[in-house]
Amino acid sequence: MHEYTVYILRCSDGFLYTGMTRNLSLRLYQHENAVFTECYTVKRRPVSLVYTAAFTDVHDAISCERRLKRWSRRKKEALIAGEFEDLKWYSKRKNVQQKGVYGSNVQLKGVYGSRVDCHPEVRAEPQAKRATKDQSTTSP
Repeated sequence: MHEYTVYILRCSDGFLYTGMTRNLSLRLYQHENAVFTECYTVKRRPVSLVYTAAFTDVHDAISCERRLKRWSRRKKEALIAGEFEDLKWYSKRKNVQQKGVYGSNVQLKGVYGSRVDCHPEVRAEPQAKRATKDQSTTSP
């Protein structure tokens, strides 16, 4: 049985590149050594691996990669940092964030097929936003 890996690379300019492969070590070598000169990361080297998720089904891996590619940078950063409460907040649409209404339930398969709830019942906004609000309310 094959293992497919969805990965996120942080490029030297800070860009987050999302991809999928069957051989992660080979693919990282290809990114670092500009094997494919038309690859997006060629001009953004060096790159560093910041997130991986392993799948046994290629369709699940493709689905995950496509989903991650549509995510905002803030949402990807929350996933990379393991800040799942913040990830839940960023998973909501902006107009829903402003109204404080809970988002829909979407799941993402994580490492070794375990499921990560992206936003089942969002009850709090990200820590960074809470800290900013707290400072603004306490300032004269």
